[in-house]
Amino acid sequence: MKNIPVAYITSSSYSGSTLLALILNAHPAIGTISEVDAMGDIAKDPDYRCSCGEKIRECRFFIELRDAIRAKGLPFEVHDMDMLLRLSGNPRINAALTEKIPRVNSSIAERVRDSIVDLIPWYRREKARMYSRNQAMFQAVLDLQKASVFLDNNKNPYRMLFLSKRFDVKVIYLFKNGIAGAYSYLKSAKYFGKSRTVEAATHKWFREQITICRCLARLDQAKYTQISYSELCGNPEGTMKKICGYLGIESLSLRDFANAPHHVVGNLMRLGNFSEIRETTDWRDNMSEVDIDRYRKTASKYLPRLRALNPTIAEHVWL
Repeated sequence: MKNIPVAYITSSSYSGSTLLALILNAHPAIGTISEVDAMGDIAKDPDYRCSCGEKIRECRFFIELRDAIRAKGLPFEVHDMDMLLRLSGNPRINAALTEKIPRVNSSIAERVRDSIVDLIPWYRREKARMYSRNQAMFQAVLDLQKASVFLDNNKNPYRMLFLSKRFDVKVIYLFKNGIAGAYSYLKSAKYFGKSRTVEAATHKWFREQITICRCLARLDQAKYTQISYSELCGNPEGTMKKICGYLGIESLSLRDFANAPHHVVGNLMRLGNFSEIRETTDWRDNMSEVDIDRYRKTASKYLPRLRALNPTIAEHVWL
């Protein structure tokens, strides 16, 4: 199997990964469609739009991508790309078999689980099928966009590990300041009409960072770099130079990045005006002193574990 260079963004949701993907996609050496797990949204919305503004089912790029993959003898639909490892139709069972084991935060337990599941012939065949499909899709995107490095913005650290076993993957860990990450989950819950406490949002953010850092620890340190959202927004040119150097490609100016052609799916930001790179700090205006105190108390329970796993990110936890 050809060793395609893959840049993989891992992060929590609402951490700026779509912005980073759009910035990187402006580089001629980087090809991407951003996320491959947005298929549910595409399937439910017949008018779902590509970042270029066209309906995705009518977008010339995605039509050509479909045809290129079908030409390899593989079935392909934009609303069902079939690029993620699935062992069960039940999302919870599938996650337990391929991702984090529920109520367990142990890399050792996950390695044992993986070794056991890997003994199942059907599982090995399914893995081979997924590697083949991803290979075909990566190469088709690179060919159509005339690029050399495929960017996967799926964020999930377990997909990161899965791809790293077969492709030349370099990981970019993008993270927000802790309180900003927790507030993002509070805001998103309100947007979708759900209820979530400050404590629950903080628990969610810290647990995700611990899981990501556990997964990163299974990689060679040379295989990942860490970028804070504040760093990305405060010094985008410097951040781009850092990432390009890490990926081994020439660094280019971001002056016209918003005008570059993009064909990405995922976060609604793909359809907005992203010419201005600016850090959102609305938590400062919308969180009360009581909210902030609740965040601090909850965060303090996770900080020792996070610091032991990743001192760098622990420095960005606002207390």
